[in-house]
Amino acid sequence: MSDNKKILIADSDKRLTTSLKGVLKDRGYDAVISNDGAVALNKTLSDMPDMIVLSVALPTIDGIKLSQILRSNPRAESIPLIFLSDSDIYIPHFQRHRDSLFIKPVNVDEVAARIYSIFDKVSKTREVSREGKIIEGGLSEISLPDLLQMFCMNKKEGRLCLTMVKDKGDIWLQDGNIIDAAIGEVVGEKALYRLLAWQSGSFKFLPGKVNVPHKINRAADNLIMEGLRQFDEWELLKDKFPPMDVSLKVLIDPSTLPKGLRPITQEIFLLLEFFPKVSDVIDRNTFPDYEVMRTIMTLLTKGIIGITEEKEREERPILPKEELLKLKEKFAFRMNYKLDKEFGKVLIFSYDNDKIRYVINAINILPEFHIHKDFLKGMGPNQYLGVAGRLQISENIQITFIAVPVSDIFSPLWRPLSNSMLGGLTILKGESERWDEINKIAGYFQGGLCKPMAFAIPEGEASGDKVREVKEHLNRKDDVMLFPVVKNDAEGVRNMLSSLFRSVIGAL
Repeated sequence: MSDNKKILIADSDKRLTTSLKGVLKDRGYDAVISNDGAVALNKTLSDMPDMIVLSVALPTIDGIKLSQILRSNPRAESIPLIFLSDSDIYIPHFQRHRDSLFIKPVNVDEVAARIYSIFDKVSKTREVSREGKIIEGGLSEISLPDLLQMFCMNKKEGRLCLTMVKDKGDIWLQDGNIIDAAIGEVVGEKALYRLLAWQSGSFKFLPGKVNVPHKINRAADNLIMEGLRQFDEWELLKDKFPPMDVSLKVLIDPSTLPKGLRPITQEIFLLLEFFPKVSDVIDRNTFPDYEVMRTIMTLLTKGIIGITEEKEREERPILPKEELLKLKEKFAFRMNYKLDKEFGKVLIFSYDNDKIRYVINAINILPEFHIHKDFLKGMGPNQYLGVAGRLQISENIQITFIAVPVSDIFSPLWRPLSNSMLGGLTILKGESERWDEINKIAGYFQGGLCKPMAFAIPEGEASGDKVREVKEHLNRKDDVMLFPVVKNDAEGVRNMLSSLFRSVIGAL
């Protein structure tokens, strides 16, 4: 039903306006014709039509200028506009979820059908205003921006479930406010902006109390307008963007970059260490897709990053990419140097040079590990204190291993050595242990500083009795990581180090 809806048709083509008016009148609509932009403006402000069909090429005041005037007027800003143009042009103030554009010559019946579909949204709007009712429909009937605005106006609370082919998304509302959104693993505003780009699919609103964290705290109107703006900008520039499946590479040393980089730039550099594909950088970045892509474009233009054809090396990593990213994100953020390569260290405690040489040589089987040049030279009669080697667990993450003697004499060094410390590895001698000193170290680092501590037992000494002895003597029995270390056992060494690093991720 037309419900006496009033439509203003503003076009200098009298044959078109007369024909469209006749079609609309047959459906019960009240259509008014204007052949001049200034007259159309006066009729709009005096009669406030429910919709305006206007030509871009109106005399006196053209359609573009007229739309700008109307959108700046609080009384007329929400009136849907259907533009008629001789070509596909950019129209300022065009609201994708509300307005339409037809290229001349137009089919009058198609324009009328668009008008009918827009007014059909009214019935959906009425459903939204009903309390406690499940609402279902298609996004082709009512756009997601319009749907959300209606929910917000009616102070709705519940979960909006969205489906488009195989993709699914959710938006949570509380007291008319959008508090969270999700699509796959993407959440918050980033997810909401992705969902606002959906122009087809289905929706189902489930009213009820919502108990999810507030990941979105901006006003709904601002969110919707910003999401639509970013989508429109993306559509305009997408042909200039690099393809999603290409890989990127940092072309300069990140440490040479100036301090105070924007958070989004820092996050892109961090992600590129592990996920070179454009699609991965965009998906895993916490910032909205459009902002990430624009920043990538800026970095490409400046020659800071580039497109590469290099393929990733396939090798058994100590940690998978996702966990490497967590390690650096959490630890490096706390230490405030996300882009540095050498950002962490592991302290190796021992009171026997032969044992520490044995363990370091066992770790050295890994191609990622490099013994420090002074380590073997320093293996004299005295206990060794210093760098034992470095582990390159990714292209841009290097962990330093420092040998520290188990002795109270060296305890004054514990505090300075703990700076940027990831965790500790204590090598047990296998015979009579200095349990008091070992427990003191474990208590200081593991108990006081919450640094994960693992214990290594050289080959041949890791019997079941030895394991029970270690757990019996250690004060911290519940969280003991105990590993036998065997020469030429790369898999065992990897498991030991990956367990230590995973415990670091869990402790941060």
